[in-house]
Amino acid sequence: MILLIVALFFIQTPYFFSVIPAISSITFYVRFVVFLILAICIVVLHRDIRSFFRDELLLWGCAGWGITLCISMIINDKTLGYACKELILPSLVVLMLFSVFSQVNVRKFLLVLFLYYLTMNTLNNASVLFFHNTGIWLWNYAESSPEYVFFSHVNGGITCGLNSILPGLIYSWYYDRRWNKVNIINIVYSLYGAIIAECVVQIVAYIVAGILIIICYLTECSPGFQKLLKWINLKTIMIFNLLVFDAVIVLGNTGWMELIGIDPRVHGRRELWDQVLTSFIDHPIIGQGFISWFGVEIYGKTYYLWHQHSIYLQILYETGLIGAAIFVFIFGVSIHSLGKLKNFSVRFITGVLTGVFFLSMVVDTCERTEIFLLLAICYYIPMYLQRRNDAIQT
Repeated sequence: MILLIVALFFIQTPYFFSVIPAISSITFYVRFVVFLILAICIVVLHRDIRSFFRDELLLWGCAGWGITLCISMIINDKTLGYACKELILPSLVVLMLFSVFSQVNVRKFLLVLFLYYLTMNTLNNASVLFFHNTGIWLWNYAESSPEYVFFSHVNGGITCGLNSILPGLIYSWYYDRRWNKVNIINIVYSLYGAIIAECVVQIVAYIVAGILIIICYLTECSPGFQKLLKWINLKTIMIFNLLVFDAVIVLGNTGWMELIGIDPRVHGRRELWDQVLTSFIDHPIIGQGFISWFGVEIYGKTYYLWHQHSIYLQILYETGLIGAAIFVFIFGVSIHSLGKLKNFSVRFITGVLTGVFFLSMVVDTCERTEIFLLLAICYYIPMYLQRRNDAIQT
């Protein structure tokens, strides 16, 4: 479990060290050593390596997407080593962490994951509430608004928030209800921080998390209420996400958004998305590669960006139709695994919160490593709970 915490810290929070050059310069080597140690742990803890590679569909999906990204980087003369170091290797490590440690002790694994991200989320919100604009890796910024949090930008703050709330709710609902008090405090504290930071995406996510707790308590009191909501799962939320994606990006220029008081340009993102879709046509099959800079004119000013403020467009832009197809497969195996979980509350909470996270990335951006972490929760946790006959019958 100590290895788990160390690996998560170096994988998920590399920007923390960039403020200290001496530490930043050795971060990559430390991460590489952690990966080697983890590989040894996989051999020791998993015992049967053949079954590991035979059963881990999510891992194979990630590997396939990584290979596609590598090919795209080579074709487009991009820095392949940078993509491997910053994206492919950390993503694989995240999946291996889940596949190995969740087999060893699911309960302890969930608790450690919860407490780790609870600490990170507490620090992030504290930087907004009590230490105005104290982003560590952006320490030299002096904006008046609390735009940066302890480890990154407020747009990335939702990852620490949901990565603390989701394992916490699964653990408390499945093993120990007393932790729900901590979950409620965490949600309220995070919501207040999101309101101060004026981050709409986080506000919506934390409100949804609070509503989920209430719904789960109601379903225990009224079985009929559970039957009414049983159709709401990750699959339905992802379909809803696609509809929102289509409504905002494809139909946004029809004028419907203005009718309900929404900026049809989505604060300049429409110009960005139009540019991304235009550039995508140049490399539709294999994509442009990881971190492909492009210029876009927004409100009369030219900006040079590497992220598309939409995870769907980002995957399409970086890895083309092939990479997008592989990601559909990754989503599919995660949804299929989560659907097998018989505990309504855990299945409901995991599906809806993960869906809300991906919905937020229609208009925001986030590290792909965090995506794999959430999908790994959807894939591995139900799988190992079922294998150990821990799932509660509903």
